[in-house]
Amino acid sequence: MKKLVSILIAGAMLMLNCVSSMAAFTDMPEGNDGIVLQRAVDNGLIQGFEDGTVQPATPITRAQMATIMSRAMNASDMADLSAFSDVNSADWFYEAMSKAVAMEAFKGDDKSKLNPNNTITRQEAMIVLCRIFDMKQSDDYTMLNAFPDSNDVASWALKEVNAVVSGGYLEGVSDIRPFQPMTRLEFAQIMDKIVNQYIDEDGEYTSVTGNVLVRAQNVKFTGVKCANIYTGDGVTGNIEFTDCDAKDVIIRGGIAVVNSGAYERIRAIGGNTKIQLKVSAGSVLKTLADGKKGNVYAKPGKGIVSLPVEEIEIK
Repeated sequence: MKKLVSILIAGAMLMLNCVSSMAAFTDMPEGNDGIVLQRAVDNGLIQGFEDGTVQPATPITRAQMATIMSRAMNASDMADLSAFSDVNSADWFYEAMSKAVAMEAFKGDDKSKLNPNNTITRQEAMIVLCRIFDMKQSDDYTMLNAFPDSNDVASWALKEVNAVVSGGYLEGVSDIRPFQPMTRLEFAQIMDKIVNQYIDEDGEYTSVTGNVLVRAQNVKFTGVKCANIYTGDGVTGNIEFTDCDAKDVIIRGGIAVVNSGAYERIRAIGGNTKIQLKVSAGSVLKTLADGKKGNVYAKPGKGIVSLPVEEIEIK
């Protein structure tokens, strides 16, 4: 059965003291902030607390960020954390941190620490999002430099923050505040721009909205025109593309079968070793804004690319 819209399913439980997303939160903001935050709740990104609050202004810790993102992507692979001195298997966040490291969303600092209990700064959160969604990085800082505090961004976060800004994911924000903690509402606002539609049910889709995150196992896209399509780490089935027109197809899990259509980038980059990417000769790589041809890529050791090399350039 063809589906014109996805069915949104709330994710699994996130943190201690959380309640159903159907609750009426006493501190839910009014207007667009409330709409955005509710969408984050409905899609399993953020959950409320036993006291009936959703705490939009509360900063997110690094452990909570790891939990949110590993759940959002339905990640299951776990990394060895023995090299990190500040986490152990008894910690409530151990599994989520292990998944986040396996996803390469978190890499730790030079002192072999993950700092799970520290609040995550806005620039650190943008680094995590840039890594997970494989955002394009460039040396064009025009949009970033338009912010009055762009010079405050740390050198080690510059390219990732620039990628988030250049993608339009900070639209409507007056400043970056790179060293300030990322709050629950601020996170929801950025994620609402990165992912416009979540697909949690198998089937064929002929119409989608904006950027799409696939969390179902077997999905067919036919004739859709959109920005970017991502697959979550927990996907193991086939995601098929026929006569589609998209910018990026970013595969973090599953088997992407690209039958035909036009794309800028097709990339298999997740940690799931079952990732495969099959591209047929009927597919076309678009010319990018810089005049270069788009590319097909599978992360070494993490993916398998099967395609006619005489038809498509691999980088």
